[in-house]
Amino acid sequence: TFDPRYFEFVGDETLSAVATSCPKLTLLHMVDTASLANPRAIPGTEAGDSAVTAGTLIEVFSGLPNLEELVLDVGKDVKHSGVALEALNSKCKKIRVLKLGQFQGVCSATEWRRLDGVALCGGLQSLSIKNSGDLTDMGLVAIGRGCCKLTTFEIQGCENVTVDGLRTMVSLRSKTLTDVRISCCKNLDTAASIKAIEPICDRIKRLHIDCVWSGSEDEEVEGRVETSEADHEEEDDDYERSQKRCKYSLEE
Repeated sequence: TFDPRYFEFVGDETLSAVATSCPKLTLLHMVDTASLANPRAIPGTEAGDSAVTAGTLIEVFSGLPNLEELVLDVGKDVKHSGVALEALNSKCKKIRVLKLGQFQGVCSATEWRRLDGVALCGGLQSLSIKNSGDLTDMGLVAIGRGCCKLTTFEIQGCENVTVDGLRTMVSLRSKTLTDVRISCCKNLDTAASIKAIEPICDRIKRLHIDCVWSGSEDEEVEGRVETSEADHEEEDDDYERSQKRCKYSLEE
């Protein structure tokens, strides 16, 4: 982790130096400590762009061919990241885990027949997208179509996605997805989140929901739901319904 209050924001020069000095890296985590301390931060409250550019990311990915796990959240917007994520797929063939914070343009999905951005990373098994302000339902659907090995998916602070997009994405990955985490998305309250994961309710192993809980009297409180699998058996390539233990905690 790094703290921009003391070291300035990680930028092109730093990332290039890492790739040049450590070409055999398989795991790279660079996270702004502020994002760890305040996971409920409202997207867009920190104005300004990061010092990381898409062009440098392409160079970095080209220099790290053995990369398997990447976590990058520099606390500022990384613009036009889609082209860099396409390079990640082509240059880092072993990439399996990807966590992105405040990356914009991760998947534009402007053409139905053409996948772009992170949707081209077909080898991903785990994907986390945080505070991507321009991610839409069509982008989620494209991710569901392209990331065909995805078992874990996390979305946080993405204001433009709705239950329709997430449910379609989950349906597309119903044979692989077993771990879903939904947090602080404007259009995904608790009821919508539960509806979105219905297509995999008989096989999901882990579920985390941290969003607005709409009460019977129009009360709105912060609600967390965590579900873990108690028993799970596989028979004839079909999953039987799992017994689950649920833990609820409410905070005003």
